[in-house]
Amino acid sequence: MTNSSSFSIIVPAYNEQDGIRESVSEIYKVFSKLGHPFEIIIVNDGSTDDTAGAIAALSAEFVNVQTVTLQKNYGKGYAIREGAAQAGGDYVVFMDADLDIHPRQMDRILELLKRKGCDVAIGSKRHPESVIDYPLSRRIISNIYFWITSLFFGLNVRDTQAGLKIYKKAVLKAILPRLVVKKFAFDLEMLAAAHRLGFGIREFPITVTFSRKYGRISSVDCWRTGVDTLAIFYRHRILDFYSQQIAPYTATPKVSVIISASNPGQDLKNCLAACLMQNYTNFEILALPDSDEASILNQFVGHPKIKLIATGAVDRLAKRNLGAELADGQLLAFIDDNAFPRYDWMRTAVSTLGQKDVGAVTGPSLTPGESCLHERIGGHIAASLLVSGRNRHRFLIHKYRQIDDALPNNFFIQTKLFETTGGFSRKYRPGEMKILCEAVRATGTRHVVYDPHLIVEQRRLPIFKAHLKTLRLEATGNGYLARHWPARFLTATTLLPLFFSLPLAVAFSLLFTENLSWLGSTLWGAYLVSVFLFSLTLSGFKETLLTAIGTIVTHFSYSFYFLKGIGLKRFSTWTAKTVRPYGALAPPEAKKP
Repeated sequence: MTNSSSFSIIVPAYNEQDGIRESVSEIYKVFSKLGHPFEIIIVNDGSTDDTAGAIAALSAEFVNVQTVTLQKNYGKGYAIREGAAQAGGDYVVFMDADLDIHPRQMDRILELLKRKGCDVAIGSKRHPESVIDYPLSRRIISNIYFWITSLFFGLNVRDTQAGLKIYKKAVLKAILPRLVVKKFAFDLEMLAAAHRLGFGIREFPITVTFSRKYGRISSVDCWRTGVDTLAIFYRHRILDFYSQQIAPYTATPKVSVIISASNPGQDLKNCLAACLMQNYTNFEILALPDSDEASILNQFVGHPKIKLIATGAVDRLAKRNLGAELADGQLLAFIDDNAFPRYDWMRTAVSTLGQKDVGAVTGPSLTPGESCLHERIGGHIAASLLVSGRNRHRFLIHKYRQIDDALPNNFFIQTKLFETTGGFSRKYRPGEMKILCEAVRATGTRHVVYDPHLIVEQRRLPIFKAHLKTLRLEATGNGYLARHWPARFLTATTLLPLFFSLPLAVAFSLLFTENLSWLGSTLWGAYLVSVFLFSLTLSGFKETLLTAIGTIVTHFSYSFYFLKGIGLKRFSTWTAKTVRPYGALAPPEAKKP
């Protein structure tokens, strides 16, 4: 660190209208005396009080105070990540808005950075020189978490949670695209990623004065932090996720985002908003709802990057083909209206598609953490090894790999390649994605890859009615395809539910025989125990039980309709909507010249 080094101070704020002015004024005063160029970035994390007004006043008063506003409360981790993405300093400092760790300590900390040199410097309440005025309950929680992180991660640090940390900008550039946690245990994930990539981490002593009488850490927060910690352990130790290569970001081709939707509701509004918040600028959005008459979309009418194209009542496959026909970009991005991309979604895809042997890329569609119980259960079932088999990577983070099939709700492909392969084929519905992926691989020079950093969050269909309705259509279509094109579609994954349900149907009949009832009971007992074990969640017994019941119902419902599909002579579409040639759907003014 030199005397000319610059600093960006990130201050996440949630409902801090009473104290944010005093805190930022203190930070400003301290850094003004240090003699380094600096900026203060306040991130308003969806506050419901007048924090926005207080921040606006600070920004008007101090020339080097910037603001980032999040429309809803995403969590401290997400707020810090959004602020860091705007940081221009050589060093990025994270400070809590309550100033439990006062910035007057910065001169001593900067001196340590000069003398010892490191990539990451973190305050530690457990440092022998630290002075702490902390409630006993918080000390106990801190000690327990220290032993857990030491055992699981091997980090040579004694405190991962203190609210004062300094990262070199180069470190954040390397680790931010790898982070997943938005709310709980984000401090740990940042340090785990930095440690895995070989960056040096040092602790420094701090003085802590606990300003809140009761604090904001509840028992629920502790539980969710534990859940996130286990997820980080899985990614760190099992998947080696944080060391996986991220392709360098060089070119900036135009991306055409094609959003297929039914009714223009809140989901489409949220999807459009998420696309507009990307840290990539060269893109257009083609949103294709049945109609564009809903007032909820008024704010997007006339937006220079958005085209709203009312298609009428047609299915999503027709909408995707229409969007591709009208697109101007070199890359096509397909997403559904109930999926919400992470801020670096486009940038990640562009980087991956920049590799010479990659023609298309997909990534995980994660269940949003704020989903209701029945939607979370739908997500658990989708990601279960007993339901999705080797395709469970579609619904959770897994390793980078080449794949032969994907889902169209998080899929990028080069436009020329899409046109060459013929796009989405209605003949093979619902197996059109597998056919498209096969066509890409048949070029001999391009692959379809799964990139775990290409993340969207997608709302799940709630258990049980909506889930079973879609399952019926999918299973019937898979049965039809398996009969007519078995070499392509008769796979272990499409047959997986039958591997359970057919033997169990036989076992059920054995329950009523005198000599073999023990065998039927044993098979059913083993099945029920297996389902329960694979349904275990850290969110409680009720969620585990409903996930287990949903898994059983999924196995038998899928099997019934799969066998029904085998007997069909015709299966043109899996919706009741009228399908017209997609070229006839576009308004004349929307078509390319």
